[in-house]
Amino acid sequence: MPVSTLPDHARDAVYVTVGLGTIAARNLEDAIRQLLDSLEDQARQTRERLAGTSVPSIDLDLDRITAAVDTINERVELRTQELEDRIADLEARLDTVLDRVEDGLPDSAAEVMAQARGAAKDARSQLRTLVGRAA
Repeated sequence: MPVSTLPDHARDAVYVTVGLGTIAARNLEDAIRQLLDSLEDQARQTRERLAGTSVPSIDLDLDRITAAVDTINERVELRTQELEDRIADLEARLDTVLDRVEDGLPDSAAEVMAQARGAAKDARSQLRTLVGRAA
């Protein structure tokens, strides 16, 4: 692997890692929502079954469950934002390094690198849009 392609490969690896982390966070949020929906459905079904019997009503305290899930959601959102902030910082640092590399290249190579960086930026934007829709 030529040394000149190392920054591109490193950048691509960072973007893939960031994308996968973001997708995993969104999937976790979805799983939490599904769990809450399932718990609420089970509680409703249990209440319906017990409504016509002489068995004492069971207090499932749905409010506490909902509050706990909301707390988890808030933490996931906070961690997701922290991850996005760190990614932005990493991208800025990487851009600084790539700017220096680009400045040291002949004009034709610098132009190709600038185009590649632009394409990578567009890909990042599209990935974030897709991940945002999945959430």
